[in-house]
Amino acid sequence: MPAIHRDDICLIMWSSSHRDKLTEYARHFLDDGIRFEYINENPEVDNTRLQSFEEKLYMNVGLDDKFGFEGETDWEVICQVLEEHRTR
Repeated sequence: MPAIHRDDICLIMWSSSHRDKLTEYARHFLDDGIRFEYINENPEVDNTRLQSFEEKLYMNVGLDDKFGFEGETDWEVICQVLEEHRTR
């Protein structure tokens, strides 16, 4: 799998796994060419007078079993969409 790098995408790993496991997972993904910008944080989104994002996710797309993501069936579709929109 080729390395993934797009200036318009910020990958964040958000997980309830223990810190030592998160480090292990991040290394595994990096070996596959996937680099997460942040783990369990998103410092690129500022709090506002009415909203706090310190513990709330702010995102456009999320992949999680709690979001209805089914790895057994959804990865193929995701890979197809990513391939169609690949930047060269």
